[in-house]
Amino acid sequence: MRMMDSIVLFFISFAATCIAQAPNARAETSSQVMNLPLSEALYDSVDSLKKDYSGFSCDWLEFERGENNYVICLITLPSYGSSSHSLRGWTRGSEQTKLELFLYYRIRDLGNVKLDYSPENMQLSLIGAANNKYSDVTVLKLDLR
Repeated sequence: MRMMDSIVLFFISFAATCIAQAPNARAETSSQVMNLPLSEALYDSVDSLKKDYSGFSCDWLEFERGENNYVICLITLPSYGSSSHSLRGWTRGSEQTKLELFLYYRIRDLGNVKLDYSPENMQLSLIGAANNKYSDVTVLKLDLR
């Protein structure tokens, strides 16, 4: 990867983080209008979680590690001219009764992305899948160990 591509990816990641944290950001406002479920909600089951997100285009990933259950959702949000995605993850430990949010990441203007999980090393990745210079580029990699 060239140095310029690395710098651009850094700024895209930084901007996505700022959008997620800024209460008046355009992406957050559009999510409220679209009735995206609250990120603070706790869920009794995976079925109730999926029911809340049934009105959105979602890619789901479920896996277990030890006594913890994980549910990851990549949401493709409706957009007008620029792509918008939200990556959310919930976990439930052996002593917990509800799924709790542990991951919230927003990304815009990247095009299409795909979710990838490697069970051998417990890494979750977002990979660019659009027909642009970010095709097959890992945009986000999380170590879930």
